[in-house]
Amino acid sequence: MGSVAARVIALIVLLVLLAAMASLLRALQPSGGPLTGALPTPGAGGFGATTTVAYALGSPSAEGGGLVAIELPSGQVLGRFADIRRQGGALAFAPDGQRAYLLDGPYLHELELPSLRRLGGAELSDAVTPMGHARVLAVSPDGREVYVQAVRYLDHQRQAPDRMSSQPDSEDSLAVYDVARGAFTRRIPLTAGACGLSEIHVRPDGRLVVLCPFISQVRLVDPRLGRQIGTTEDAVGSMSALTTDGRRLLVVDRGGSMQEIDLDRQTVARRVQLAPAGGGCAPCVPYQLLHLSADGTRLFLRAAPGRPDLLSTGHGSVVWVINTTTLQRIAEVPLPAAPAFDAAPLPDGRSLLASNTNTQAANERGSWLIEVPSGRELARWPGGLVAIEVRSLPASVAGPQPAAPLAPLAEPATATPRTAPRLGRIAFLRTGDVWVKDLPDGQERQLTRDGLNAQPRWSASREWLAFTRASPAGADTSGESRRELWVVGADAGGAHRLDSGPIGQVRWSPVADRLAIGTPNGAVVTDADGSNRHDLPSADFGAWSPDGAWLAYTRIDLLAPGTGGDPPQRRASLWVVRADGSEARKLLDAGAPSDQGFLVADWSPDAQYVLYWTDPGFSASLLADGTELMAVPVAGGQPVQVVDKTLVYRDGFQWSADGSRLVVVEGGLRMAWENKAIAVTTIGGSLRRMSDPARADVHPAWSPDGRWIAYSSGPAAPGVGGGDDARRALAQRRIWVMQADGSAKRQLTNTDQRDEWPRWSADGSHIVFVRLADERAQLWLMRTDGADARLVVDDLTNAATSTTQPPLWFGFYGSTDWSRLFDWMD
Repeated sequence: MGSVAARVIALIVLLVLLAAMASLLRALQPSGGPLTGALPTPGAGGFGATTTVAYALGSPSAEGGGLVAIELPSGQVLGRFADIRRQGGALAFAPDGQRAYLLDGPYLHELELPSLRRLGGAELSDAVTPMGHARVLAVSPDGREVYVQAVRYLDHQRQAPDRMSSQPDSEDSLAVYDVARGAFTRRIPLTAGACGLSEIHVRPDGRLVVLCPFISQVRLVDPRLGRQIGTTEDAVGSMSALTTDGRRLLVVDRGGSMQEIDLDRQTVARRVQLAPAGGGCAPCVPYQLLHLSADGTRLFLRAAPGRPDLLSTGHGSVVWVINTTTLQRIAEVPLPAAPAFDAAPLPDGRSLLASNTNTQAANERGSWLIEVPSGRELARWPGGLVAIEVRSLPASVAGPQPAAPLAPLAEPATATPRTAPRLGRIAFLRTGDVWVKDLPDGQERQLTRDGLNAQPRWSASREWLAFTRASPAGADTSGESRRELWVVGADAGGAHRLDSGPIGQVRWSPVADRLAIGTPNGAVVTDADGSNRHDLPSADFGAWSPDGAWLAYTRIDLLAPGTGGDPPQRRASLWVVRADGSEARKLLDAGAPSDQGFLVADWSPDAQYVLYWTDPGFSASLLADGTELMAVPVAGGQPVQVVDKTLVYRDGFQWSADGSRLVVVEGGLRMAWENKAIAVTTIGGSLRRMSDPARADVHPAWSPDGRWIAYSSGPAAPGVGGGDDARRALAQRRIWVMQADGSAKRQLTNTDQRDEWPRWSADGSHIVFVRLADERAQLWLMRTDGADARLVVDDLTNAATSTTQPPLWFGFYGSTDWSRLFDWMD
């Protein structure tokens, strides 16, 4: 491993280069006209019949800058994304070639290819922000997740003996963006040791390879487990490429040497020197992306042998072509007279797209298509490009598509609609049977035919659907049926019973097809097929951690039975435990005997806190009128209050997609038709109430971009205990939206029926909500401006298996748990 001093110097050089790149990007101005020069026709002169598209930041024509998609060799601009808010960015492509993901500072944009029309995205406040060149994000092989490097700087600094200077303490992680949900849903922590500007690659098996140049490490991460599983030391270099089989990582340093990392054995297998003897390479390789040919046989690496003046600008004078099997240099391609800032091969490797961004001489800025290995110019046009990536256009895309301007985000009505499959699938109950339907216009399919079912829940992969079924063993003393847990494949295959009951809470892991099930004897954790089962005795299960590695639960130990009319003596505590039952750790203890209990509500998205409600006096009546929502640090420490008074409903709060804010329904009293307000807060922060006191607002839901909140609102009816007055008050609920600061309130529905429980589509273009007329519940879908409302599910009804169920309109004092009747897989 290199010395600490060498690493610090390398980091300083990298920061200088990034600053230079920022200057370069600011200098990129619209320029010139179309491509000029003799161009080979498709299918001749080294170009295949498949359309090839280059994606880059910059300005290839007078039409303006931003991220552009350019057809090669014609030079036609197929798409443009102009809303670049920071200098530069990083780009990653979905495996199907239909979408790309642009990291622009803290903003992750999901873009359609090749039009570059924005489909969705989210904000990540601590994302690494490269200036135009870095692989700090990657897409999973199935296209369902995007991984983004994040660095969270802590509040203090430390002086370590092995460091040359005091540096901010930090935590490195990979933030995981769920494409279906359009939000960051979890984090994968990386082990101690600052990575620097990492490079992330995805192996075919889904595991991640992370190059940490500052400490010369390669880290292997399993996103299914949510943790790092291996480390290779002495991987010296800041640029890397993953071979197509995913078994080797090629790492290059600025001195022109390459290390081949055997990822299966986690060792450095070979080291070679790429620079020719006497070539003046000390160093000669600028910090830029490495590129492979489409077949993975050739690596393309820019270099500037004998030109130390170019290194500070990031330019190269030649491109070395490396055989990825022998690791030998097989060609040297001369770049145009003005040295290139970026160069990327076309998929067949027979030509390169190169670009110069000389900020000192604007007339020298240009882009070239050059032949490999001769360096002969095939075409050129004015205007510089950076961060060039070249891809073949998927056959499913029929010809060039015009670029669409980015829809402004000032109003929810401007969200971009998606095609029907992107609106997901609904699982719902009709008279106690489970049905599924693809939104908006798919055919309904019935999965059960016994009328005894409830609580449909999709798994994290969307491949399994869990639901409860009334047990043939009959009802318990309250009149409620004992319930079993069943699981069925998403396409109605492999239905099987997992637990014969009675069961309580049922929760899927947020990252894997594993279930946590509450039972009278504790919790059970099991895979969807019933394998890999672990029992957690005495655990009253509450919530999974965001990475699926931990569970939070409460425990009540009986100290003495009740006698002479006195209640029993109990001791309440709150715990976390690994999902395999190991490392159980107590976070809170209410003392012996306890005068209150705890109910787990959720984890914070960064997994630093467990949220819980206090249970005063173990009294269901007191709890029903609201209690405080608290947060306790998982690492240990004193709890902090989040909300003074809120009802104990899981649909009464929701985290924003970036995990920074919590929207809650604030206010006590069990009646949902009075004293209910929407508020936004943070852990340890102040509460901002955003509702009119004359109204009762419930069911808040963040938009995927965190800019809007949808909710259900109706006139407050203070002093009403139930009956027709309560029913009339609830019937005036309508769907509203407002900006996250409480401004720009807008009513979206306006009928004479009760509308509630809004939920956003993953792309932010639509809202699904419940409409209730008397006892007939329906699911409706509308655009985010309230237009194009349509009925998508009629007759949403419970199983008739209880003698104690209240009517749907009443629920529990105006709160109906609609999650028992449907689940939306979007």
